Amino acid sequence: MMAMAASSTLASALGGRSCLAWKDPCAARAGAPAARNLSVGLRDMTMLTRVRFSSASPQLRVPSASPRILCQASEKDTVSKARKNQMEATELLAELLKTDDVKAIAEKHVESLSQDFFIIASTYLDLAKKEGNLEVVSKLETTLQTALSVKEATLRPEIRLLNQLLRETAEKDRANTIQANLQCLAPDSYFYQLVTRMISDVESQKSNPNRLRLLTQLRMINKETREVAKAMRKKGV
Repeated sequence: MMAMAASSTLASALGGRSCLAWKDPCAARAGAPAARNLSVGLRDMTMLTRVRFSSASPQLRVPSASPRILCQASEKDTVSKARKNQMEATELLAELLKTDDVKAIAEKHVESLSQDFFIIASTYLDLAKKEGNLEVVSKLETTLQTALSVKEATLRPEIRLLNQLLRETAEKDRANTIQANLQCLAPDSYFYQLVTRMISDVESQKSNPNRLRLLTQLRMINKETREVAKAMRKKGV
């Protein structure tokens, strides 16, 4: 029901042009954290516990919750939270799509431009691409790019640098970006911890269809930036 409401909200924001109605974007995106959380919703998580009376006492005893019950309660909370996040992200995306000043609205809600928001929003974009709705694709891409730029402005410079390098496919462009951001590439910079962690994360995402491409990019960035750090170390910078 919430997926229907979310898609209806988005369709309204797109002036009825959306072909995404009645689809659950989280369920459609295999491998995304939200999708894994929502898949639990297909199970029956209701478990009845029996109340026992002690033969030695007429007092009512409630048995302690078993690990299984606690686990199921936790799963239910996770599903509920994931669906709530989906609805909130969809409502924010709809607001961004309806406004004439995307940047201003994005800045107003910058704290809500979370990883979950971009995962869910990019899922709507993927669905629009699959269904060939070019008008919706263009609108979503423009809106998300503006929102991403607003969010990036609040991030650490090392994170902004990595995002920029990931967008650049030409070695010459990366070299220029690296030279313009040497302050982020000192030998002990947080940047290298970030790249190493990203490589480790992507390596573990066996089902990610973009895994090999991302690993190639990240390893190349790691190599190129560490060469710069090595040169800086030799110069005593």
